[in-house]
Amino acid sequence: MICKLKRQTVLCGLVLLVLFGVQMVMHLNVDNLLLDDWVFYAVLERGESIPAWLLLRWETWSSRLIIEGVLCLITHSIWAFRVLDSAAMVLLSWALCRLAGAEKRPGMLAVSAALVTAIPFSVLRSTGWMATSLNYYWPLTATAVALVPLADSLWRRETGGAMLVAALLCAFFGANQEQTSAVLAGSYLVLGGYLTIRERRVRTMHAVIFAVSAAELALHLFCPGNAIRAAQSIGIVNLRDYGQFSLVDKLSIGLTSTTALLFYTFCPVLLVCGALAAATVTARRRGAAAHVMVLGVSAFVLRAYLAYFTQTLSGLAGANRPFLSMISYTLRLGPECIGNRTHMIMVFISVTALGLMALALYLSIGHRPLALCAVFAYAVGFAARMALSFSPTVVESGERTMLPLYGAMMLCALLCIRDCKEEGARRWPLAAAALVCAVIAGMNVLSSFSLAA
Repeated sequence: MICKLKRQTVLCGLVLLVLFGVQMVMHLNVDNLLLDDWVFYAVLERGESIPAWLLLRWETWSSRLIIEGVLCLITHSIWAFRVLDSAAMVLLSWALCRLAGAEKRPGMLAVSAALVTAIPFSVLRSTGWMATSLNYYWPLTATAVALVPLADSLWRRETGGAMLVAALLCAFFGANQEQTSAVLAGSYLVLGGYLTIRERRVRTMHAVIFAVSAAELALHLFCPGNAIRAAQSIGIVNLRDYGQFSLVDKLSIGLTSTTALLFYTFCPVLLVCGALAAATVTARRRGAAAHVMVLGVSAFVLRAYLAYFTQTLSGLAGANRPFLSMISYTLRLGPECIGNRTHMIMVFISVTALGLMALALYLSIGHRPLALCAVFAYAVGFAARMALSFSPTVVESGERTMLPLYGAMMLCALLCIRDCKEEGARRWPLAAAALVCAVIAGMNVLSSFSLAA
């Protein structure tokens, strides 16, 4: 038994080491500064004080003071960024498994590593290698670590002192990003409240992390720079009347922009997470109705992908038009889309597909209370992304803003397959889904070589 545990520990360490090596290979293609990276690099080059510069940013642009302070330093060392960003991806993979209660299982770590590697590497350079990573990837990783005490309580496991300190420190960094602060505050409020009722006591660390995330969320909401940035973004995307939109219009923009990026453009993370969730329905023999539901959602997503990849073919123009019309997020089109019949039909289908996805997650996990937690995690991730979509900056931010939702999707995928083996589920569907994960991750690694600037 002891030898088996040692062998598992060695294998887990080997999986994480391989993941670090793969990430380093991808990051070797990051060889210069791009776009927003130069903004932070220039602070020390001009001889400015970082605290004074951050105060100006607070007044005119952003509430991410911790993140941007780190950016001012790390942009001066490409090798520090390569190593630390690769390590962040390894930590994210481990933290997701820890949240699923499976961090000591090499197979689960391997699947988690494939999911993390499937995150489109091209997103890294959308506003600069370092700026994008520290504004989105690092807060996602920090948030996953900050959620460990909550997950351990749900799993009825003890959290070590070092892990509690790490979680608290990560909460400060993770909550410094608007979406992840919402995820942290929402998770600790709802699930922490459930634990308080179940155990009839308040866990001190839960209350502290909730207070940190709620305080930073309030700072984001009241930061004067965020309002100024939104006003400038309205001008950039020609939406000068955005403030006059009704709540229904803004809800439509938020929903459509989120589902457009999730359904109507090629999303490797949705593909690999969906493959794992769908496979577990078959593996666990959930019945004909469940299979029809999963196949229906899969067919819709794949049809949307087909429209994206065949949009230049004139022969499919008519059939592709409803799908391609949704790629615009309706943000540039304005409120007139509310009355468009095709638009409303596609929104209805999209919302239905989202609901069926949540139901599929519930059916994919055997333990019912855990299934409800997984659906909640998915809903929180989607809600956090939608909340940001109320801002017109979604046109500029695009796929980067999906990372909190990607994190929820990856966690749900791991929870889906966690107990399949112990429940005697079929192996071939899971093997097929794991192959999809490996292929998509491999394609992302190869594509990183074509992105080197």
